[in-house]
Amino acid sequence: MQLEGRQQLKQQQAQQRVSLPTRGVRRVRSRQMQNVQAYVTSAAQSSFLGSSTWSSIVSRQISNVQHSSSMLPLRRPTRMCGIIGIYKQEGAVNVELYEGLLMLQHRGQDSAGMVTTDWAKFREYKNNGLVKDVFSSKGVMDKLTGPVGIGHVRYPTAGSASAQEAQPFFVNSPLGIYLIHNGNLTNTEDLREMLNSSSSFFNRHLKTDSDSEVLLNIFADEIHRAHQRFVQTDSKG
Repeated sequence: MQLEGRQQLKQQQAQQRVSLPTRGVRRVRSRQMQNVQAYVTSAAQSSFLGSSTWSSIVSRQISNVQHSSSMLPLRRPTRMCGIIGIYKQEGAVNVELYEGLLMLQHRGQDSAGMVTTDWAKFREYKNNGLVKDVFSSKGVMDKLTGPVGIGHVRYPTAGSASAQEAQPFFVNSPLGIYLIHNGNLTNTEDLREMLNSSSSFFNRHLKTDSDSEVLLNIFADEIHRAHQRFVQTDSKG
């Protein structure tokens, strides 16, 4: 009798797995497609992307996705930031960074930011919002000059939704370092405590609750330590 009861229970569980809540699946798929369509519309209307060829290509791709979406297995929505870096021999990278962040918009909608450099000065802009809204001003884009740059769109998995936690993050010492980061640290609080204690090369004070800022300061702290070891070794030699 116990064996029969177990078999019946397994059959019921199998039936429950087969009869998935299709209405919920449809709602998720529909919501995902709406987000993609909204992104494509905003990107196509952008003053920085005037190419009708680009717009028509992406529109065809979206149409193909819509046609085949019912045949695809349901996937969890992407919950991770988008990062991009561009280096050019000559010419500004601001427009390419902007286009790249638009293409990465599905990976994060909380905030967007970029920093460029001409090797003499950093130029940074970041804020909460979608890429098209954060960089809607031509004046902002014109200031982001230089042949090298990095950009970031944020999906908040740690910290808060404050505009202060928009990336890139910056530390002035050593050298002046910008960081963009995708992922989560598993020992953030331990590292934060170390940075705020005498265990750190410098007692570093953080501005945000972001684990990315912790990572940047750990990196900067280790560079200081490596430089100190080099100086000590060189003086002995």
